Amino acid sequence: MDSIRSYLGMGIKKFIGFQAFELTYLGVLAVLPFIVVQPFIAKTILFVAFLIILNVVYQKLTFRRINTEEKYVFITGCDTGFGNAVARRLSGEGLSVFAGCYNPDGKGASQLRSEYSSIQIIKLDITDDNSVDLAFAEIEKKVRDKGLWALINNAAVYGVGDIEFSPLDEYRRLAEVNLFGLVRVTKKFIPLVRKSKGRIVNVTSNKGRIGIPSNSAFCMTKYGQEGFTDALRMEMKKFGVKVITVEPGNFTGSTAMLSKNKLPTYETELEKMWQSSPQTVKQTYGRSYMDGMIKSIADYSSKSSNSIAPVVNTIEMAVISQNPNQRYLVDGSNSLVDQDNLLIRLGSFLPERVIDFMVDRAYSSDKLLPKEKSAQ
Repeated sequence: MDSIRSYLGMGIKKFIGFQAFELTYLGVLAVLPFIVVQPFIAKTILFVAFLIILNVVYQKLTFRRINTEEKYVFITGCDTGFGNAVARRLSGEGLSVFAGCYNPDGKGASQLRSEYSSIQIIKLDITDDNSVDLAFAEIEKKVRDKGLWALINNAAVYGVGDIEFSPLDEYRRLAEVNLFGLVRVTKKFIPLVRKSKGRIVNVTSNKGRIGIPSNSAFCMTKYGQEGFTDALRMEMKKFGVKVITVEPGNFTGSTAMLSKNKLPTYETELEKMWQSSPQTVKQTYGRSYMDGMIKSIADYSSKSSNSIAPVVNTIEMAVISQNPNQRYLVDGSNSLVDQDNLLIRLGSFLPERVIDFMVDRAYSSDKLLPKEKSAQ
């Protein structure tokens, strides 16, 4: 309860102020290129920024909290990261939490089990039909006629590598977890959520809104999640079930995805990709390109937000608010602006070639090619 009071009490002014400042800043950035030659576009962008700020203020001032008594929540991917933190937060707010963990005897699951009596650990492999069926049977037996207030699809895996280096197995690995795993769990648990007229919260990514070099497999699965969630939201409307999309920005370094401990794993995977690539691909890119890619991953991780609190706060709001937004784009990064989220916002009214230019400037990998290759 204290976290919500602080979030809605003295924290709300800070939150609104930060959002207003940030969005105004984004609006100014967007206007500058057009202020002289295209004053109409500049005015339009400022008007859009004003509407966004107005919506943020309205949402915070009209917030109404649900009664959390005897409400159940099921979260996937609770071994670490967002899922683990959200399980703790929602348990502290009075909800009964089923925490899906791939390794129920691991450190994350053990801590949840020992520290919170209202959290029940559920062994879960979202890529396995039998595992999902067993989890459903266990949860259904517990919730009975009350149903499930919220299903939070959070489990995900990450992967890096240019398209020409990435084997099909890498695409399948990410799709099995990020896409088909989410679909499998959702289809199974819809009846329990429908029973309570609750909500389904899908944690996707800003990479489901913008394609980034060396992230094709991850982006592909996240774009798939976005499309699935949009269709699901419309289909569930007739049953009174809300469907919410949460799109985290750059929080990779503060989660298990791209933490410092995880970086050596990606180095190993990229080295395997290099070794297994056709000779023609190696000659085209050169060894220096792969070495530069490894460095760029570490650089991206170092720019990540140092805290996952904004995502945890957002998921909490999606669960406990009577009228949550349909979509939340959550800024990460340890700098003033999350550059990918900025590009997503600008992409609504700038030509795609301009966005491509900005992405290329932010992630330009052609400089890693041998000079004679990049000049072609």
